[in-house]
Amino acid sequence: MLYYNHGMYRILHNWFSRNCQAINVSFIEQQLNFNSYFLLNKNDKVCLNYLKNIFSKKVKLNFKEIEIPLSKKEFFSNWFNSIKNIHYIKKLIDQFNVIHFYSNVFILPIPSSKINLLTSRIKIKEIEYLKKLGKKIVLHFQGCDLRTPLTSITFQGISVCSYCNYRFSYCSEQKVKQRVNFIKTLIELVDKIVVTTPDLKLSIPNSIVFPSLPINLLINQNQDFNFKYGFDRKKTLKILHAPSNFNKKGTIFIQAVIEKLKSKGLDLELYILHKRSWEEIYKIAHSIDLAIDQLLVGWFGRFTWEMLSLGIPTIAYVEKELKNYFSLTTPPIIETTLFNLEKTIIEIYYNREILDMYRKKIKEYFSNELNLDKIKMLISQIYTF
Repeated sequence: MLYYNHGMYRILHNWFSRNCQAINVSFIEQQLNFNSYFLLNKNDKVCLNYLKNIFSKKVKLNFKEIEIPLSKKEFFSNWFNSIKNIHYIKKLIDQFNVIHFYSNVFILPIPSSKINLLTSRIKIKEIEYLKKLGKKIVLHFQGCDLRTPLTSITFQGISVCSYCNYRFSYCSEQKVKQRVNFIKTLIELVDKIVVTTPDLKLSIPNSIVFPSLPINLLINQNQDFNFKYGFDRKKTLKILHAPSNFNKKGTIFIQAVIEKLKSKGLDLELYILHKRSWEEIYKIAHSIDLAIDQLLVGWFGRFTWEMLSLGIPTIAYVEKELKNYFSLTTPPIIETTLFNLEKTIIEIYYNREILDMYRKKIKEYFSNELNLDKIKMLISQIYTF
């Protein structure tokens, strides 16, 4: 495991493999002078490469290694019979007064997909144990760890869950009922709940919306954004779409629209990067004119934030109602719907000056609306108990 030290208060973020959200939040807390640490599996090449490529060139990192005699897999498969490991965890936790968990992954990292009666009881016992130790608990939901066919909001006459392939496994009727009951119990136990998108706040009204802000933005806070300007109407319009899940992001609809427009003579090139590392996405993003995020959920995700921080105009479906629940000013996104995507792309294709207009809006937004002072106020709410 690795931990990353920041500042004054003692907050422990657990790891969330492949998402690296704990890294993002912990880095933001550096700006607040919190003494913030995150746990990270040394074998998690995705997050380690993310740290190496996104951070190290611009931000000095002070990593320290905590020795554990076993690999992550061995460590937790021996959880119940290894006194040494239990002692280690207890010793580690004693150093912190706030534990910040992500996506139902607690000390024993049983993923949400493995929630059943036994594992949910284990997790609840973990929280109860930490509460007895006097720890403050923050629970951070990021999407389908909270969203289910029973709680998903229908927008555009469509529920994202109706298209999601998880409904046959992770969201089977039995597992959904177990997960919903489990989450209800957790909500009563923890001190603060954080969600990444406003649609999740509809499920937990007293939660705090803290979006997946891009590290690139935070690193560049005191620098001029090096956005490219200018356009060529004769040039191929290059579009990037990087879905974590084809079904949930509306990828099949995007592909269908692009193919239809290409058959009509529009010079378009669609790059789809599925489950790729952020390093790969960043490399190709610098040659992209336009990005498309999700078209079903009703809000935008981390991909939009990352693209905007690079000055790339981004299309997404944003439900107007959800803006009322967002804790920051909504960024300048090219808003469309599933049914208007074709019209939106045609308008941009023949009026490329729209891209420059949005690039300027993006720069103004990051310079004026989304600054560290506002982010500090928001994250301070999370740790005010």
